[in-house]
Amino acid sequence: PTRHLCPPQPRRPAAVRQRPARLLTMGCCFSGPNPAGSGDAMYQNMTQDYMEFKAGVVAAEAHDFEKAIKHYENAIVYNKKNPEYFYNLANAIQEAMNLHTGEEAGDEMAEAEHTAREEEALSRAQKMYMEVIKLDPNHHAAWYNLGYVQEELQLFDSAIKSFTEALKLEPNDKDAIINLGNTYMNSEKFDESIVQYKKAIELDSACVMSHYNLASAYHSIFDIKSAMKYFKCAIEIQSDYADAHFNLGICYQDEGAKLKESSKDKKTMMEFYEQALKHYKEALKLESEMDEAREAIDLLMTEMAEANGK
Repeated sequence: PTRHLCPPQPRRPAAVRQRPARLLTMGCCFSGPNPAGSGDAMYQNMTQDYMEFKAGVVAAEAHDFEKAIKHYENAIVYNKKNPEYFYNLANAIQEAMNLHTGEEAGDEMAEAEHTAREEEALSRAQKMYMEVIKLDPNHHAAWYNLGYVQEELQLFDSAIKSFTEALKLEPNDKDAIINLGNTYMNSEKFDESIVQYKKAIELDSACVMSHYNLASAYHSIFDIKSAMKYFKCAIEIQSDYADAHFNLGICYQDEGAKLKESSKDKKTMMEFYEQALKHYKEALKLESEMDEAREAIDLLMTEMAEANGK
């Protein structure tokens, strides 16, 4: 009997990175009166907390995030009332984690230990962002990054709240809108995610990520025609987007599979499969290590040969 070919799993929506730590002006983190003058005389009047903070900024600029973390922690020891010290500490914790991501490959135990360290770092960053918000409830970037961290920790309800708070402060923050949509997607609240991605497209119709993620959301509710429309939009904006080609291939394969199941219109079914094959091949051309595309090509070619009685 002819095997039923299950389309591969689509690639997940793209996420936006957390906001980088802001490099602050001389006065805004100074714990006492703003220093007067400039140059060496200015630095002589600076408090110990600010000097530690400044050293942390310098270390972070040099990508020495472990050193930056120590300086930010020292700044907080001297002054626990400055939200920016907590904010930059949280960001340095995230950046230190990102720097080590993917470095440790090996057995399952090593992978588990690495994952545990990442979760520990994210939990610590979450705590620091919460401290920022206690001190400054209107700190938009802290709300945004808190949502990002919570989404990574799969605390989806909390992430939705945090991104929503960020958007109350800056309603047109496209990144927050996209990440709110992603969090709804991961919560399987697909209708809500579609609303957010459409908002992002209204703000920036040339944003490839918004179109791609909207297509992914439509695919999740089996609205294949709408998914195809927005994957095509993503490819029009960025023709070398391998994931968009791969997922568009899945949509064409889905449409072909419907006709196969109903035993209707073999010619149209094969046309859908040809289109699926075309986009799988393009995805593999663009990303030569995409094993899902290579496997999908092999299986679909076998399926097409069987359908043609070969």
